[in-house]
Amino acid sequence: MKQIEILSILPFTGNEISSKGSKKQLSGISTGFPSLDYFTDGFQKSDLIVIASNSAMEKSFFAINIAKIVTEQKKGVLFFSLEMPPSDIIQHMFGPEAKINGSKIWLDAFSNGDYEELLGIAESKSGFPLIIDGSQLLSVARLRELLCKMHENKKISPISLIIIDSFQFIQSAQMQNVEKEREKFSRIFHDLKLLARELSLPVICLAGLNDAFEGGVGKKPNLIDLRESGLLEPTADVVFFLHCDRGLIRENKMVQTKVELVVVKQRNGPVGDFQLNFDPKSGLFSESSE
Repeated sequence: MKQIEILSILPFTGNEISSKGSKKQLSGISTGFPSLDYFTDGFQKSDLIVIASNSAMEKSFFAINIAKIVTEQKKGVLFFSLEMPPSDIIQHMFGPEAKINGSKIWLDAFSNGDYEELLGIAESKSGFPLIIDGSQLLSVARLRELLCKMHENKKISPISLIIIDSFQFIQSAQMQNVEKEREKFSRIFHDLKLLARELSLPVICLAGLNDAFEGGVGKKPNLIDLRESGLLEPTADVVFFLHCDRGLIRENKMVQTKVELVVVKQRNGPVGDFQLNFDPKSGLFSESSE
């Protein structure tokens, strides 16, 4: 068992305390959303963070927003996308700057002018410390191997944040035995937590809600509604939901949607909720002033 001298910890702990006590600087990586920064003091090193929603689109777009915000802080992001092809992520990430409507991206209905504008934006962002991996067979072992190779390559910016979209796809094959599959998910999540601690960086995992959760006006999701809740909840340091009472489509037209971000678990901070605006046309989230 590794022994740690108390005095060897104190300077580091003191720095943490002083940074948390300062109103000018966050102790973690800024999320880009003032209220979320207030709750979390930024994404903390070694934290395993679960973002869940019953809408795959909402949580994927939120992850893209987070990745862009963090890379704009000149911090490296490793984005494992098992839900969306890497090319779609780039288009959704830079499409709004190129004034391209999100529906054109979904329908692959770009004009020549759209392509030229998007290409120009992408070229201007070529120095972004963002790496997107679209491999469909992701394991914790492969993730560790890739991070080691990146660490050896001095030309690549150090990684400050890992995003995995989505946790349910981190598996090599489906198991027919439910108990064995639960055991496998438990091991994967435990290994991700160990990886976050070992590398001293935050790891964000996107997850879904149980099929039984119906939502509805005034009904917010809770930890029990988290898919594989018995496996994820004990290990995760932070869990929050993206919850929407209204649908994203009204009368066959895409509308701006109010989304409630609900922090339901935080090992070292408060829980609570606040409102976000989500514009499906651009895929952008912004904090509501209401």
